[in-house]
Amino acid sequence: MYEDILVSVIMAVHNEKEGYLKESIASILGQSHENIEFIIIDDCSNKNVQNILGEIKDKRVRIYRNQENQGLTRNLNIALSYCNGKYIARMDADDISFKDRIKKQLIFMETHRQVGIIGCWTSNNIDKKIKHWYGKTSTEWRKVAMLFGNYGICHPSAFIRKEVLDENSITYDENLKKAQDYDLWTQLIGVTNMGVVSECLLKYRIHNQQITNINQEEQLAYRDEIQKRYIEKILNVEDNIKNAIISVNYNSITIKEVWNAFEVIEKENIVNGCELDAKILKRELTRQWTENCLKKTDNKRFTIFNKYFVRAFAPSYILWRVQLYWQMKIV
Repeated sequence: MYEDILVSVIMAVHNEKEGYLKESIASILGQSHENIEFIIIDDCSNKNVQNILGEIKDKRVRIYRNQENQGLTRNLNIALSYCNGKYIARMDADDISFKDRIKKQLIFMETHRQVGIIGCWTSNNIDKKIKHWYGKTSTEWRKVAMLFGNYGICHPSAFIRKEVLDENSITYDENLKKAQDYDLWTQLIGVTNMGVVSECLLKYRIHNQQITNINQEEQLAYRDEIQKRYIEKILNVEDNIKNAIISVNYNSITIKEVWNAFEVIEKENIVNGCELDAKILKRELTRQWTENCLKKTDNKRFTIFNKYFVRAFAPSYILWRVQLYWQMKIV
């Protein structure tokens, strides 16, 4: 039924471990949905990687080689510019897509026309646990939660409706060397819905050479920059409030500063109509308070005797939290 739909799979390669790269490429070429174009950007890799890529004989594969190292973000945009498919599937050069990944994500998108981007559950190569990647949580919840960090999908599991990118001129921000997926999600949730296929379709490999395991301080700096941009896009608040929201998960902020920031967020959403669901915002602020702010013990009495703590005992909130964590859990 869907055999005629072309899916563009994009991958950026730079000196990956040879065994990982071979497995990753093989997992895409062995997909049950065969109507794909596989676009690989070789970012000035070493001879071993070039030899592996040169051995590929499948006509569905198109390889573009950079003469100078461009970095992941630029490579992803280069790959996007070559895509001809109705859908675009991301793939990392060290992960493994299960045989039916493309087929099942394609079927989901064809039967959920209101959704512009999806991910899937993922397993790993260490303890075999499955990450639900925020499961069936709503796009409206993500719009609120993204104020506090990256609550998007697993980047290499992304499957995107190309017309959504084209019609809204959405690409990766090439000023961002890291955390570029967080920025992409903040762009997409403003124009479309984000979903997740509730099935494990990708093995997300964990190893020491991953970009997320290198230069953690730089990774956090880019994350904070993207978070600040998103806050500015959604809320019209002073810099001290923006910094307080960003600092919720750090130890550099007092509990009273967090309280003040949360009060301003709720008021701003009511007074200026920031298009955030008021009920979801109320619940998410309560979740952030109980999860993060209780760790700050600068004023225990103030921490406990306030509306955010009291809300956490409301039956409706407890039910919502159970549902949320069931969707977000690791099994």
